[in-house]
Formats: sequence, structure tokens, C-alpha cells
Amino acid sequence: MPSETRKKLTTVDISCYKSVVDTFRERLKLRNLSEHTWMNYVSSLIIFLAWCVLNLDSKSACLLDYADFRQFLCFLDQEMLAPRTINVYIATFRQFLYFIQQRDWNRYEIPYRKYDRRLPLVPGIQQAAKMLASCSGLLEEALLKLLFSTGIRLSEACALTFRDILRDRKQIYIRPGKGRSDRYVPLEDSTLRALEAYCRERFALCKAAGMPLPDRNSPVFCFSDGIRPANSSFLRRTYKHVAKKAGLPEFNPHSCRHFFALQIYLQQKDIMLVKNLLGHHTLAATEVYLTMAAPVLLQQGYTNPLSLCEKHDEQ
Repeated sequence: MPSETRKKLTTVDISCYKSVVDTFRERLKLRNLSEHTWMNYVSSLIIFLAWCVLNLDSKSACLLDYADFRQFLCFLDQEMLAPRTINVYIATFRQFLYFIQQRDWNRYEIPYRKYDRRLPLVPGIQQAAKMLASCSGLLEEALLKLLFSTGIRLSEACALTFRDILRDRKQIYIRPGKGRSDRYVPLEDSTLRALEAYCRERFALCKAAGMPLPDRNSPVFCFSDGIRPANSSFLRRTYKHVAKKAGLPEFNPHSCRHFFALQIYLQQKDIMLVKNLLGHHTLAATEVYLTMAAPVLLQQGYTNPLSLCEKHDEQ
């Protein structure tokens, strides 16, 4: 949650920098970045420029330098922002130099922050079952079964269309999104039945409202009215509602992705299979599941090295 100080920055008049923000946005779009990525850059720049209005007397964008950036980073440190979040601002400064001041970034002036790499929080099988049992509506059931059985991202579920559900092949086609690559994931029978039940409800709502029925290119998930395409925020709220009912609010939609990946690896012992199912570009992004699986695999049957030593002493 942003502090009161940072909330105040969102209300600052930065009209003096309007052309800078517009140019920055246009240049980012020309890079063909995803909407989520360029919006993060733009919102970070707006916060920085608002800070410049209050602390640097609206200093010209062409004159802003590394000393100004470092002063702003000190402000972020005081606000107790996480290193990953601060790195987003540093990346924004880099793009700002490229596109506004048209000069190269010097990584020695402002290096990226180091941060701890923590293992993700992953629900166990009993916890996942409890969340599924807490679903009270067709939307909740379809969404959670989809996330748990495929490992897709929430944004990918949001972009899912009817033509992407390949019932004959028992697969779901995931369109290029994060990582800009497409892939196929398994379509489990229970998930298919839940999706079909939810879609029948959607069709009934559209018919009752006198609206055209969805076609093959229509998104699967919609708002509660069954008409407007759902966005990620709505689906996230739907998930959180179920998790809260299950008494497991610590988990988020991405936890389902981790659950899927870990369970597939524990069954198949094939990290490349997990990598391809998740749509990771590099194996490094998938190796976390090797670490998480290690103690579980050992529990399935092994002899502790200490026991080997004790048996040797007895002999």
C-alpha cells in the first residue's frame, strides 16, 4: 500500500512535463512492449516527475541528471520500497535517458539493487482441495480449476477465447503474452466440464439481456453480467474471494501456477517438461521447482547419510 507521501505525488500537477510523458509513452509503444510493461514505466516516470515538481522546482527534463535520480532513490528508500520495486524505477530512468535525453545509461552511476530470492509460497494438495471446495459459483469453480490444472497466468486466463479450448485434443492454446511465446497446456476433464457449465450460464445471461451470443473469438471469462469481458483485476478479486472463504488468504492466483509446476515435476521428474508447460524462456526461471521438490523427493524414500554412518559403526 502506498504511503501518504507517495499518494500525494499522484495528485501533483505535472502538466509542465506533459510533452515529456507523451513522448516517453510513444517511444515505449514503438518498442512493441506489452501494455502492462509500458504502463509500469509511464506510471513510474509520472511519480518521479511529480517528485521533481515538489523538490526540484520543475527542473527541465533535459537537465535531470544522475544526482537527481539518486536523490529520488533516497526518497524511495525512506518510503521502505522493496529492492525489486526500486529496480523498476531504475529501469525507468534508463528508458528516460534513451528516449528523452537521447544518451546512454551508465550502470556504474546507478547500479540495480540486489535482492533476496525467496522461494514462492505454494499451497499443498489439501490446501488446494480446500480452495476448490470453497467455490460457490460456476465462475469461481471454472477459474480455480483452470488455474490449478494448467498453471497458466491470470493474464493468460483473461485473454482465453472459446477457440483456444481444443476439446478434441484435450488441450488449451495459450496465446503469446508475457515472454511473447505461445504454447499448449493440458485440458483436464473436470476443468472442461466446469468451463462448459460456466459458459452455458454466460450464454443464458446474454440471451436474457437480448445481447448477441459470444462467438469463437469472444473471451471465455466475463464480468458478473456475462457480457463485458473480464479484466485481470476482476479475476483476481474472484480468486481472493475464494481463498478468503477457504481461510487461505496468503495465497494468490500465481500460487496455483507454482502448485501446478511443482506437482508436475514431482510426478514426471522432468524439469524441461515443466519449463515448456509454463512457457518459460530460460531454464533458470524454472529451476526454483528443483529446490522446492528436493525435500519432498527425499521423503518418498531414502537413507539418511547419518544412518549410513551409524550402520558402519555397528559393523
